Amino acid sequence: MLMGIIVLIFSVLTIQRNLVYKDSLSLWNDTVLKSPNKDKPYNNRGMSYYNRGEFSKAIADFDKAITINPKYSEAYHNRGLIYDLKGDYKNALSDYNKSIELFPYNAEVYNNRANIFFTQGNLKMAISDYKRAIKLDPDFKDAHINLDNIYMALNHK
Repeated sequence: MLMGIIVLIFSVLTIQRNLVYKDSLSLWNDTVLKSPNKDKPYNNRGMSYYNRGEFSKAIADFDKAITINPKYSEAYHNRGLIYDLKGDYKNALSDYNKSIELFPYNAEVYNNRANIFFTQGNLKMAISDYKRAIKLDPDFKDAHINLDNIYMALNHK
C-alpha cells in the first residue's frame, strides 16, 4: 500500500514536470516565475517569443533582462535582431553597438551589424564588420558569403 502511494505521488510529480517541459516557452515561463530577478531566464524566454514571432513580448523580456543586468550583451543583440527584422535600423544598430561594446567577440553581432551597413550602402563599414566576424569565426559561412557578395557587386560596377 505504501509503495503504491509513493508511486502515485511520483507519477503526479512527473506529469506536472512534463507539462513544464512541453516546449521552451513553458520551461522559461516556469523559470521566470521561480527566478524573477535573474537576467538569463528573461532573455531565453524572449528568444522563445522571438521564435514564435511574438516580437512585442520578446522585446519586453529583453528589456527586463537588460534592466536586471545592463551589461548583458546577448540581450542587446537579441533585441537588436527584432529591431532589424522590423526595419528599425537605428535601434538595431544601437543595440548591436552596445552588444559589441560589452562583448566584442561575437561574430554574429558583427555580421548582423554589417548587414545593416550593407543595406544602407555603407560598404566600407560592412566590409570591416564582415572581416571582423570572419576573424572571430573563420568558419562563419554567412559572413564569408556576405563579404563575397559585396566584392562581386563592387567588381560589377
